[in-house]
Amino acid sequence: MDQLPDDLLVYLFALLDIPEILRLRQVCKRIHAISCLRIVWTNACIHRVLAHNYPFFDGDTFDLTDVSIPDLERRTRRAYTLATRWLSPDPPSPSVLCEFDATNGTPIYDLRFVPGREGKWVIVVSKQIWSILSLWEVDVHARPARKLFEWSRRGGIIHNLVLSDTSQDPLLAVSFHAEKNQVEVMTIHKNSGFISLCTIDTKTHPGLHTINTSLNHLYLQGDLLVLADDMYLSVLMNWKTGASVILRRAQESGTGIPISDNFIQAVINPAGILIVRGRSISLFPHPILSDPPTVQAPIAIHCYEWVDDIAVAPISSSSLTSAPSQAILIRPELDDPWAPINDVNAYALDLSILESTSTQGYTYSFPPTHLYRIPSARGHLPCGTLRLGRHGTAVWIEPRDMSSAGLVADAYVVGAPEWLRRQERLVGAVFRGGPGSGEMGMGIRAPANGDSELGTTHSRILRLNEPLSNWRALDYLEVAGLVGLGDGRGRVVILDLAGTK
Repeated sequence: MDQLPDDLLVYLFALLDIPEILRLRQVCKRIHAISCLRIVWTNACIHRVLAHNYPFFDGDTFDLTDVSIPDLERRTRRAYTLATRWLSPDPPSPSVLCEFDATNGTPIYDLRFVPGREGKWVIVVSKQIWSILSLWEVDVHARPARKLFEWSRRGGIIHNLVLSDTSQDPLLAVSFHAEKNQVEVMTIHKNSGFISLCTIDTKTHPGLHTINTSLNHLYLQGDLLVLADDMYLSVLMNWKTGASVILRRAQESGTGIPISDNFIQAVINPAGILIVRGRSISLFPHPILSDPPTVQAPIAIHCYEWVDDIAVAPISSSSLTSAPSQAILIRPELDDPWAPINDVNAYALDLSILESTSTQGYTYSFPPTHLYRIPSARGHLPCGTLRLGRHGTAVWIEPRDMSSAGLVADAYVVGAPEWLRRQERLVGAVFRGGPGSGEMGMGIRAPANGDSELGTTHSRILRLNEPLSNWRALDYLEVAGLVGLGDGRGRVVILDLAGTK
């Protein structure tokens, strides 16, 4: 092989899987040098990762020339390893990347990976006399985690926080109550910490002073900020200019008594604005922001029963449309308090084409299409969070079996599956593609109609919790294969799904 010209060796590398590239580069120094060329890893990334829709990047576009050659190789190898582990019949065996005490024994209420930092920055929310938000640096070389900065308001209790997933510079919005309800929009600087960009008083801010409900829930995407209440009203605002629009769906009819419908998430893309709540999903057209704001009604709405949690993520696809279909993961809240199983259900909200004499665009087809159900244990959960990635992988926490003693022991434990009798555990699932849903599930083709496995998939146990501990916070960074867990004693553990036992 050493007699072959460089161009032919580059072509041969393009025919190999990534493990074969790593083996071939050990033959001699010349072949090793050729294996480190950008063209080799560009080909490997395109043909062995992107072509199979493996989790490589979170955004809609990514330029491979923007990263260095070592970083391109590292990302490509990581994506291949992650996909191999998820698609293996055996569950991934995550390693502990980092473990540290974020508080002095007080519970952790929220935990988030900072976008654009590949899991190296983690935000932790705890409460002592008042809420404290701290930024931690997780070292990839297994050195101890280091607290960089803290942020708090004297007497302030944090209701919600959200990070922007589109800006190059991390943006953070925090809603809190310190004598009055406020929203702080901040940027995160590596040397200066949390830098305030603006403070919004939700009672006196122009465009918000006429709203009588508390706007404690948030969503942030660049300059656009969504503030929402616990029932039916949301406000889409440009936090830089103050221009806004009120997104309002109809109140519950019949009794006239508003029913709680807490805000969970918003999705803003060219197909419209999706407002995801605990009992409904509403689609709004793109409005014009103004001051004073106008009121916009939804063009479509889908209601469902009460849920413990719901997660919505764009479905990564090779489609050229700028508005992706959406994957939806729902864990319902069951009426039967004795039921040992509570299925998690996966849906797809597909795109349909809008055509007129002057424009062509996309909207969503309601109701969502049911794809899969995932058998899951039922029980009390301090953390009921679902986390769903755009490449079809998801993680959540299943409760420990609370029926192993007492009146229901004979009815539900004797003869029950072993996984129902285990302690609290972190589980994960990977989904196959569904009807009209692009390549969700890392390019796995959906089973043909009539297949006995159609509509069902199973979760895998990733980690068991300690018997006397409860996880209270969860976050998941799909492209990095990282899971963050915070417990009631202030302990944080970061798991690496691409690592080894």
